[in-house]
Amino acid sequence: MEIPPQFRALSRHFDQDIVLVAKNDDEMVAYALRNFQPDDRQIVKRYLTDLLAQNPSDETLTSTWDGLDSDIFITRGIRHFFTLIRDAA
Repeated sequence: MEIPPQFRALSRHFDQDIVLVAKNDDEMVAYALRNFQPDDRQIVKRYLTDLLAQNPSDETLTSTWDGLDSDIFITRGIRHFFTLIRDAA
C-alpha cells in the first residue's frame, strides 16, 4: 500500500521536541495535526483506516513508521498509536 504524502508530512511533525509540548500520546497527535487542513486529515484517516483494516502485523506497522521522517520511535503500541492518529484526523 502506497503511503500518501500527507501521512509522510504528518510524520515529520513528530519531532524530537514534541515531548516538550505534549504530555501524552493524545496531546502528541493533536499537536502534530494542528496545522493540517480537513482535506489532508481525511486522506490520513482514509489511509490509516485502510491500512489497519488489513490487520498487518505490529512489525509491519513499525516498519512503515520507521520508513518515514519522524524523529520519534514507537517501540510499543504502534497499532494503538496509528489508531489514535486515525481517530483524531
